[in-house]
Amino acid sequence: MKEPKKLAVAFLLLAYAGAVYGGHLPSHPVISQVQVAGEEFVELYNPTDATVDLTGWYWCYFTSTMTGWEAPHRKRGFPAGARIPPKGFYLIQVSGVPTVTADWSIGYKSGQLSDTSGTVAIFRGPPSAETLVDAVGWGKEVVLREGSPAPVPRRGESITRRFVSEVFAPCQDTDDNGADFVVQSIATPRSSRKAVVMIAAPEAASGTFGETICYTISLKNLGTENGVLSILAQDRLGWQLSLSTNRLLIAPGQEVQLHLYVTLPKVAEFVAIDLETTGLNPAEHEIIEIAWVRFERGAVVESFSSLVRPKQPIPPRITELTGISNDEVASAPSIEEVLPGVLEALSGRTVVAHNASFDRGFLETAASRMGLAVMDVAWVDSLEAARRAWPGLASYSLSYLRRWLGLPLGQEHRALADAKAAGQVWLLALQTGKVALTDVITVSAYQRATSPCAITKVHVEASPKPSM
Repeated sequence: MKEPKKLAVAFLLLAYAGAVYGGHLPSHPVISQVQVAGEEFVELYNPTDATVDLTGWYWCYFTSTMTGWEAPHRKRGFPAGARIPPKGFYLIQVSGVPTVTADWSIGYKSGQLSDTSGTVAIFRGPPSAETLVDAVGWGKEVVLREGSPAPVPRRGESITRRFVSEVFAPCQDTDDNGADFVVQSIATPRSSRKAVVMIAAPEAASGTFGETICYTISLKNLGTENGVLSILAQDRLGWQLSLSTNRLLIAPGQEVQLHLYVTLPKVAEFVAIDLETTGLNPAEHEIIEIAWVRFERGAVVESFSSLVRPKQPIPPRITELTGISNDEVASAPSIEEVLPGVLEALSGRTVVAHNASFDRGFLETAASRMGLAVMDVAWVDSLEAARRAWPGLASYSLSYLRRWLGLPLGQEHRALADAKAAGQVWLLALQTGKVALTDVITVSAYQRATSPCAITKVHVEASPKPSM
């Protein structure tokens, strides 16, 4: 396979800026963010210069097959006296244990919002097409929506409205949910009690695989109060990220800088890994098979595979899935015998896995139990790469991708065959040129304050990491 040489790196930085506004804004509140799995919330933003009284308004949820606004699946009237301040947010806690203070908690005990397809809407009276103020529908099957559907977030993510760059506010409203909303990897609402600052740089920097790029980000406090910001960098593919600081104190009028270092994976040589386990929780379950495959310039040059003898019996459903029985692993080496060599093979390399957080969680948990150091590796998720390279597939499981891409089928749910497949999926995904989109990397600044400071993005610059 031809090796890609360059990767365009971009990250979406959005800013909550309570003091700087202008440009053309919607004339009504909009739904600015929705989280549909885990802790469910809906956030509203008021882009106008006036307080909006929500008394008599309704929050509603529609399942994907519903075709009319008049009969929602769930309906709740806003509390009497509910208001959204000018240029402010209103947070609705739908279900789950709150991690932030909501303006209104509906109080459902269990999840209500589908994580595959559905619609949330607000109305300025009993639900109807005439009273509809704003709606967002997500998922391919949804009927009630504005324009095309918004993308579907995964657990721990949210769909968030795009910012209007001139005003640094989440109020892009083109009446097309697909164009107005993106998936945000950090699903924390930008409420007045826990503001989230995200700094936006639509520019992309070209970097050579294996290189570390330094982003210099300048922020200025345009408010009248001190701002204490907790900084976090996340991504959805596995780029290795580090920040020069994870906490900033910004006085009114002060401008500060921070550095984000992004290390791009090495493509010429990487190791793909796969595990089979007795369950999904690394704190409770064990590894029963482990395999890695080393690729150089698109070809397999070395591999390793071993069954692992667990301390607990293998559940029948795992034997049915993998074909690995208790009799097979009875004479296999223990994890204490296998893991040190595996960690040595992975150390210092780019490591590819399909749903990498799963394999990483089991490896790091096992290493911690043995008192071994956490691996110094750059993790890459071939599952996320596939989602970006080939959007709209019916499934992104390895078995489906093998067939769809025409890869050798091998034995499914066995570590060696799955490790090879993960490496091949990663290489093919890179060849599409679609794995580096503007929302790969997200830098967020969390602020806990009664009145958030106003932050503006002053400057973002990308350059090779300076030599020490």
